[in-house]
Amino acid sequence: MELKDIKDVLTFAAFRPEPDNSGAPWAKRFQGNRVLLLNIGKDEVSWRSIGKKGEFENSGSDEGEFGEVAQRHADEWRAMTDHGWVAVSINHRFIMNLERNLPRKPGYRQTIRVNPKQILGAKYDRGKTYGIHHSPTSNASLVLACDESLIKSIEEVLKNNGLKAARISVGLFAMAIRMVTLVADKKELSAMKDLLMIAACKGSISALRQKAGQWVELRCRAGLDAEDPTQALQMIAPFLNTATPDTRVLFMNHETDSRFAETLKPKLQNLMVVDITEQDQLWSTLLER
Repeated sequence: MELKDIKDVLTFAAFRPEPDNSGAPWAKRFQGNRVLLLNIGKDEVSWRSIGKKGEFENSGSDEGEFGEVAQRHADEWRAMTDHGWVAVSINHRFIMNLERNLPRKPGYRQTIRVNPKQILGAKYDRGKTYGIHHSPTSNASLVLACDESLIKSIEEVLKNNGLKAARISVGLFAMAIRMVTLVADKKELSAMKDLLMIAACKGSISALRQKAGQWVELRCRAGLDAEDPTQALQMIAPFLNTATPDTRVLFMNHETDSRFAETLKPKLQNLMVVDITEQDQLWSTLLER
C-alpha cells in the first residue's frame, strides 16, 4: 500500500466517489476541492469559481467563441481549480420540447443518455444528446436535445487547455427542472388553475404553461439578446394573449441583478409575477444533485 492510499483512508478520501463519477452527488465528488463553472454561449463565455469550502469566489466573462476565450484564459482558469475540473453549462445549440406518453421504466435517466432511441423511438435524432424530466402529475415530459458535436468540441477544447469536464449540462434546462420541482412540492403553486413558468438564462428562455396541474404547452428559444427582452416577449406572446385574471407567472433568471429581468417583468400585461430568482441562480443550479 502506498503512502497516498494510507492518507486517503485516514482522511476518509478513499470512501468518497471519484470526481469523474457522474452518478454521485456533486458535493461528494468535489468535497474540499476548488472547481470552476463555465457558461458557454454562442459569442460569450462567463465563469464562476468555487473555493475549497464550497463558497463562490471569482467571476468573469469574455466575448468570443469558446475555443478563443479558453486560449486567452486557460492559465487563469487552471489556477482556479484543483486538478482542472470544470462544470459546463451550454447556452446555445439546444432545444427543449414537451412530449407525452414516454416510457418511465426505472433507470430512464441513464437510458436516455446511453440509448435514447429506446425512450424516444422515431423522435430520436442520431446527432443529439438528450436529457429528460417527467411530470409527476401527468403523462407529459420535458425533453432536452443538444448537438452532440458541440459537446465533443467543448470536451476537446477543455482537454487542449489542461482542463476536464466534470459535468456538461444545459443551464436553462436545469433551471426549468428546478422550477417545476418547486411547483410540484408547494401545494399553493401546484393547485393554481393557470400557471406560466418562465426561465431565462443569458439570452435563452423557456416558458411552460401549466393548467390544473397539467403541462399543456412549452416554448423555448436560445441565442436571443441577453439585454433586450423584445424577442423573448414575441416568443411568449401566445401565452400572454390567452392569459386570464387567474394566470400567474413564476419567473427565474440566471442572476438577481439583470437589466433583462427588470425590463421584461413590467411588460407581462400586468399579470401577477412572482420572481423566485436567487443569488447566483445559474451557478447554484448547476451544482444540484
